[in-house]
Amino acid sequence: MDGDFVLLISNSPELSLMPEMVTLEPAMDGDFVLMISNSPELSLMPEMVTFEPAMNGDFVLIISSSPELSLLPEMVTFEPAMNEDFVLIISNSPELSLMPEIVTFEPAMNRDFVLMISNSSELNLMPKMVNFAPLFPEVQR
Repeated sequence: MDGDFVLLISNSPELSLMPEMVTLEPAMDGDFVLMISNSPELSLMPEMVTFEPAMNGDFVLIISSSPELSLLPEMVTFEPAMNEDFVLIISNSPELSLMPEIVTFEPAMNRDFVLMISNSSELNLMPKMVNFAPLFPEVQR
């Protein structure tokens, strides 16, 4: 109801991040940052979503075990925020830009929203893996 988004990882409630943990906010340069709070619930290592350290000490969000659906270290980094939350930063590389024409929210059949990253089907996150659901009472779980 406040315009934030809930990140749903699979359809399992225990893998869903609550609204107070996840917000999608515009950055000063017009891009978007996904804010994920520093919470024990984020030590998620299910089969579809893992956080792996990158060589530079950042973390890579890997969705499924398919290389095509993994976000590479140069594309995705986690940086601590001043409030000890973590910011997921997606770089401005042409392959994974956050320009409006590249990143869209597409409705899924269950009325969730699929985050589509780039126009490449290999980089799109499938509805079964990652959904964004707007915070309206009729779609909250």
